[in-house]
This record gives sequence, structure tokens and C-alpha cells, in this order.
Amino acid sequence: MVWSFAFKIYFMISLSIGILLLTTFIFYSQSMFFDGSNESFLKFVLRDSFTYSKQLAFILSIISLLGFYTIFGLTSGLILWFLILIGCFSLIVILYPTRVVSTRFVGLCLVFSCLTEFIVSYACQ
Repeated sequence: MVWSFAFKIYFMISLSIGILLLTTFIFYSQSMFFDGSNESFLKFVLRDSFTYSKQLAFILSIISLLGFYTIFGLTSGLILWFLILIGCFSLIVILYPTRVVSTRFVGLCLVFSCLTEFIVSYACQ
């Protein structure tokens, strides 16, 4: 019983961090420093629809904040969410221009965190 609870908490955190990484990538895609010329999906979907991508990123950040709130409580969840948000922004700004982090990597991180959360939550029941 205790182990299943610990696994659920761990993978809910990983999903919230994955959503936050996607959120920061969407926010960074609206920057003038973003060079998504060879990535047609980002150029047409995120770059050309400025208001929709900002609304999507805002909604995803609220979902991630609610995930941290349910795990850690109000104050510690907000502080941890803010620290991880700063870390994700730093990683995206530093690593994306060097092509270490690509669009596929961010998408695969989010899909992998969702899959592991679902697998572990069903396995521990």
C-alpha cells in the first residue's frame, strides 16, 4: 500500500514536470530568438497562432501547478512549481539553440512520462 502511493506520487511529479517542460517550450517558441525554420510543425502551429499557443501554454502551466498543489500542498507546491519552471526555462533557453534539445525530445519526454505514470498506476493497484 505504501509503495503504490509512493509510485503514484513520483510519476505524478514526472508528468507535471513534463507538462512544465512542454509549457516552457511553447513559450520559448514565441520568442524572436526561436529558430524553428526546419521544423514545419512548430512554424505553422505554434509560431503563426500566437494567441492560441499562449493560451495553451497558460492552461498547461495551470494544470501542472494543480498537480504540484495536490501532491505537496499550497505553499510548498507553489514554491517547487516555480523553481522547476525556472529550471525548465533555463534548460530550454540554453540547450535549444545548441540543438541538444529538439522538438521531438520534448514531445517524447511528455509521452514517456504519461506512459510511465499510467503503467505504474495500473500496476500498483
